[in-house]
Amino acid sequence: MLHKLSDLHGFTVSATTDEIGSIDDFYFDDRTWDIRYVIVDTGPWIFGRRVLLVPSAIQSINWTDRVLSIQLTKEQIENSPPIDAEKPVSRQNEIDLHEYYGWSGYWYSAPGLVTPAGPLGSAYGVPIPPVDEAIANSPIESESEFESGDPYLRSAKEVQGYNIQATDDDIGHVEDFFADEEELNIRYMLVDTRNWLPGRNVLVGTKWINRIDWTKRDLIVDITREQVEDSPEYNPVETLSRGYEENLHKYYHLPPYWY
Repeated sequence: MLHKLSDLHGFTVSATTDEIGSIDDFYFDDRTWDIRYVIVDTGPWIFGRRVLLVPSAIQSINWTDRVLSIQLTKEQIENSPPIDAEKPVSRQNEIDLHEYYGWSGYWYSAPGLVTPAGPLGSAYGVPIPPVDEAIANSPIESESEFESGDPYLRSAKEVQGYNIQATDDDIGHVEDFFADEEELNIRYMLVDTRNWLPGRNVLVGTKWINRIDWTKRDLIVDITREQVEDSPEYNPVETLSRGYEENLHKYYHLPPYWY
């Protein structure tokens, strides 16, 4: 099932022993649109601190009580390597974090089984490569990029508000994202078209994005403004159904992600 990421903001995060805070944001990979980390604000337990959690650490999501349960203790969270979520996360930061928890790094191919959240790591008996090997397998090409920040990690909150450019004109801006509950992959952008289609809600698939201009805050898609105007309308009060998704993909003549 698909859910808006904004619906998860504020969810209580419960460790195995106690609550540790609430969901504040998400980091996703701008090449695959996979959610790499859930950003948790640990206030009022630890004011001013945010921690990163990989999707595989999630045990369950209770939508009724707005609680996300994780398979970590409060002590583990408290003693984890500090990361400033307000600054770019370096690959070294990620390696320190993954080694501390025994998580497998997504930036290299680990042997063994594969889950929707990625390859199973050392917590399941697969050793994590040493730092030097992780660097060698990293898609980041320079040492400065390795130290300054992962150039592919993006904040969902940051991208909200980015302009969406069709092949012929501007169609609006990103209002929200829809992510797959099980695989935690961002499938659609909810587009705010109020400047030219007031009162109409439309969805654009993240796989339909041709390129992203991070400097201009533009997402460029290979569809026309007229296509967007005549596309199946999304009703925000209804659950996003597979039937609607099928109609949307058929309308644009684009292959669905679930095949």
